[in-house]
Amino acid sequence: MNTDFDPPVVVLTTCADGESARSLVQALVGEKLVACAQVQAPVQSHYRWEGKLCEESEVPVQLKTRQGLVQALQERLEALHSYDVPEFLVLTCSSASPAYGDWLRAEVQ
Repeated sequence: MNTDFDPPVVVLTTCADGESARSLVQALVGEKLVACAQVQAPVQSHYRWEGKLCEESEVPVQLKTRQGLVQALQERLEALHSYDVPEFLVLTCSSASPAYGDWLRAEVQ
């Protein structure tokens, strides 16, 4: 087993609107913390916040990076994000094509 392998991960978050999502991903891609980001169509989110039921429009965002950058990415995302508690879910990839994995690792720090 290659102990130097730093697997790709997908990080999920949401933003209040398209403009804040675009601003966030431009910063993260520009700073080479993520290789690729997808800003998706708005969704209706239903959740409980500070004891109240809420329903808001949000914009889901997928971020592609490598496992070794998760902590730095989380710190930077939390510093840039407008939410008090931004979503930050990390999905580890069990495999990726060699070409995509090579490209991803070349694009991030």
